[in-house]
Amino acid sequence: MASERYRLKPEAFIAARKRLILGTIPMFIIMVLAFVLPHYFAGEAASETDERQLLLVLGLMAVFVPVSLYRIFKKKRKLYDNFILTIDSDSISCTPLLREAIDFTWLEVTRIVKNADGSILIHGGANNAIITVPAQVENKEQLIKRLNEISPVLDVQRTFLTIYGKYLIIATTIIFLIFLNTNDKIIIGITGPLLMAAVLWSIIALKSNRQMAPGTQRKLWWILIPLTGVAVKTILVLFNYIK
Repeated sequence: MASERYRLKPEAFIAARKRLILGTIPMFIIMVLAFVLPHYFAGEAASETDERQLLLVLGLMAVFVPVSLYRIFKKKRKLYDNFILTIDSDSISCTPLLREAIDFTWLEVTRIVKNADGSILIHGGANNAIITVPAQVENKEQLIKRLNEISPVLDVQRTFLTIYGKYLIIATTIIFLIFLNTNDKIIIGITGPLLMAAVLWSIIALKSNRQMAPGTQRKLWWILIPLTGVAVKTILVLFNYIK
């Protein structure tokens, strides 16, 4: 059978750019609040030096964020333009978006899934590599038909985490900011356990996520660092070592 090549439509980059912007705006607001709220609660205790430092930080953030987004957009545009998925008579190869080229045979394909957002994940190879095909791929129906000849394309049902994950991240970040900027025993007694439960739940959810590369899962122990920090502060405040 003849080799087939699949590239991405121009709207693939537009959709990725939109997602990045919508994800950056709330995080930018949260970062601003992280600097503004402590200054606000300081009230009259805040000095002119603190105010100048606050304005300096906010000014740097106002410059840094747009410049960083521009550089990310420029890099992503190149990656999306160079994306090529090639299916031969006995192999699949890809110049993917975020890693080195991937190449494995049909026999090495272990699983093909179509996510709720329309993207396709092709699992295979000795290291269980994952080829991620964005939803805005050219000739998508033809691609799915061809992939079904290799392995059944399974539809992944949307879960609580995939639907509300971004809102949980924002809520957890806000709780973490409250936790950092207070030593009140009642607030710490509530936010501390909530944060620890959120971190532990995240570890369990990520460990059980079959769509995540094994190498990424092995690095999840880094999440234990903020967990330890939250636990230590909670204990110190509740037992009056910090007032």
